[in-house]
Amino acid sequence: MKIVCLMPIYRQAFLTRNALALYLMQSYKDKFLLMCDDSGECSEQSGNGWLLHTTTKDFANLPQKYNYMSEMAFTDFEADALVVIENDDIYFPRYLEYHSLALAKSDFSKPSKINSISGSDLVQEGSLGRFHSSLAFTKEGLQQVGGWPDTNRGDFDLQFISQLTNIVGVPSDPCNYGNPQFVYGWGTGSIHVSGLGNAEECRIQTAREAIASVEGPVVPNSVVIHPEFMKQSLGILSNNWMLW
Repeated sequence: MKIVCLMPIYRQAFLTRNALALYLMQSYKDKFLLMCDDSGECSEQSGNGWLLHTTTKDFANLPQKYNYMSEMAFTDFEADALVVIENDDIYFPRYLEYHSLALAKSDFSKPSKINSISGSDLVQEGSLGRFHSSLAFTKEGLQQVGGWPDTNRGDFDLQFISQLTNIVGVPSDPCNYGNPQFVYGWGTGSIHVSGLGNAEECRIQTAREAIASVEGPVVPNSVVIHPEFMKQSLGILSNNWMLW
């Protein structure tokens, strides 16, 4: 099963470098990482098993960006399955491996438990209907629901998970194969879209404005992406190696 990981990015290069380093630690072999930047800050870049694609498309919301990337994954990279990776979360090395085992039994995979950062420690909690950045599905599964819901609502992930569950079926659980491999990244220094305004807003523009207020104007094609761990990620990996 060829897995293509989808990572939408918008500036905050320190997060993307960290996410790339985490991706390269993944134990699963038949994988590819597709990143997509629509800020203009990055030029097209690639490495062993990954591509940072740039586009001038003006996405009205994050679901539109995911749908654009998923079409690329199926058309250009012949993906059998898609796994979501966001650059402000942390993924232990068997994240893809456990998803692949779950997808062998179902067209939709979602962990029942996740890790959250609490100070310098991790706390395990139930995922309920949340955490779209921990999802995986086969090509057939995504096609059944017609892709991500095209909505400006900040709770699009709840809509998406509900559609997948109602149409594709109850997800297979990657946690059946080992410890939860997903770490929700509060405290990573990211500007979280989920923390900006209420669910009715068009929050992609709000997020862009919030990021610009911190990072300043975009300098076109000025950022080079390479694997580079953040200190926090290294600490979490080393302090929790027994969870791998």
